[in-house]
Amino acid sequence: MPLIGALLMLEQLTLTTRVYLAKILVNHAETGCTNCKLRSIKTIKKALSDCCPDFYEEVTQVEIEIEYNDDVEQLLQAFHRYVVAVH
Repeated sequence: MPLIGALLMLEQLTLTTRVYLAKILVNHAETGCTNCKLRSIKTIKKALSDCCPDFYEEVTQVEIEIEYNDDVEQLLQAFHRYVVAVH
């Protein structure tokens, strides 16, 4: 998934449900949060902006542990379609 999409997905998840743990790996950099809130996502963005200035081109891997609900299912399906459309 493109880094910008991964960050957007995390932001949306923090608005929809509880994100217990998030980890983003891009190139050589890894960052994340525990008990993530929206402000933590901003911290992740800042950390990654130092090593990965092009958020639109970088491909990233995301690992998340979340509290699941129907809204999360719809959000994840939307991002799955986004990733398929990008590739």
